[in-house]
Amino acid sequence: MANEEHLARLEQGVEAWNQWRASSAERPDLSGSSLRGRNLNRLNLSQASLSGVDFQQAELCYVDLSNADLYGANLSAAYLVEAKLGGADLSGAGLVEAHLVRADLKGANLSEARLSGADLRGADLSNAGLNGADLSSANLFEADLSGASLEFAILGFTIFGNTNLTAVQALESCYHQGPSVVDHRTVAQSGDIPRLFLRGCGLPDELIDYLPSLPSQPLVTSSVTQADSVQSFRAYLYYAPPVVKHYEPPNGFLLDEPKVREIRNILIDRLKHFRVKACPNYEVYRADHSYFKTKKIDSLFSEENSDQKKLTRLSVSVESNPQLKVLLVFHKTSASHNTTLTVEGEDENLVAAFDQPLREYLSKQVNTVRDWSKLKFLLTMKIGLLFILNTAALQPLSATHSALQPAATVAGQVMIILAILLVINGGLRWYLGNEVVDDHLFPGSFFLLGKEVERYAQIRESRQSILFIVTVALVLGILVNLWVSLT
Repeated sequence: MANEEHLARLEQGVEAWNQWRASSAERPDLSGSSLRGRNLNRLNLSQASLSGVDFQQAELCYVDLSNADLYGANLSAAYLVEAKLGGADLSGAGLVEAHLVRADLKGANLSEARLSGADLRGADLSNAGLNGADLSSANLFEADLSGASLEFAILGFTIFGNTNLTAVQALESCYHQGPSVVDHRTVAQSGDIPRLFLRGCGLPDELIDYLPSLPSQPLVTSSVTQADSVQSFRAYLYYAPPVVKHYEPPNGFLLDEPKVREIRNILIDRLKHFRVKACPNYEVYRADHSYFKTKKIDSLFSEENSDQKKLTRLSVSVESNPQLKVLLVFHKTSASHNTTLTVEGEDENLVAAFDQPLREYLSKQVNTVRDWSKLKFLLTMKIGLLFILNTAALQPLSATHSALQPAATVAGQVMIILAILLVINGGLRWYLGNEVVDDHLFPGSFFLLGKEVERYAQIRESRQSILFIVTVALVLGILVNLWVSLT
């Protein structure tokens, strides 16, 4: 079972958690907990006990999971882009359709892991244990499997494109559920690949004999077919990686019902124009870690959106493999990049046709909330500039020019006021935590659905009141100091 104290620390946010890991030698224990759909990007979970944890659809990009115990964990559809998983125990783990692009899995134990449909492009799987792992429909384009063990691994419609299979153990023992993609660059760089493995991928003996003599540059798309009494196999000599466009608006989002409907209209319009057989799907995640999926947009607008049922994430997706894949995620968090748009497909023109109108609408209509969490930085800059001005110029000059004495006094008072505001902000963050302060005082994004509409109005009134009070106090302070100095 998970350590309750460690779970409580995790609720304080990624920054606080990483600071604790840096100062403590204690091994985190989150085993058996549910972290489904959570935003845990850049979290330090190295050597953590995470067996049986539900990470399904969680965001774990750039996370450090090196040497972690992930036995039996559920990481299906999780985002593990460039994650560090070297030496981790992932035996029996569920990684179905996981996003492991450029992930470091060097020396990891993936025995009996379920990697069906996983995106492993550019992943480092050197010396990894993949015995009995299910790699059917996995994308291993430009992955490094040198020295890995694939004894009794399950293959079928697996992509080996420019993949390094040098010194891979037990390739001939793999079970082939169907044909796989193997390009000539994989053969050219991998040395002696067992003939039995290549046959299982669907290549005839004549082609296997000819492949070593091919150059290492890409070929024109071509195919060969081998038919027998059992089934037909098709193997491709060239694999073209999909076109991917990714966009992260710099500002937070302001998302209400009309804007959600407009996003749907953009998608529907593009789908009809290009005759793509697909429809938008919606996923909603709440603060209590519950979630639901629907194709009906009206279901989103019946959400209560308050307290434990408050919306934390909304994703809109369209998928028509391999022609098109669109994923738009709105994540209500104090971290930056609350919105991510990814469009992927085979046709560059089709990808651009979906990416451009969505990107334009997000930047101009949806992601318009400024980052109020930068207030600390702005206050620090102002204090620094006033200190330099006061110390280097006003104070020395006021000693000889009495007319400048009021200006020096005012600059000193303004500096003190700004410093007090900075201390108050720091004190609140120390006592309540960064995420609590950002969520209640400087929220970066809003789902204006349900009770959040009323809360947003209250926050705007509070901001205006605080700004008015601070401005009046500052002006009065300056005027009083001027009057005192002159009299």
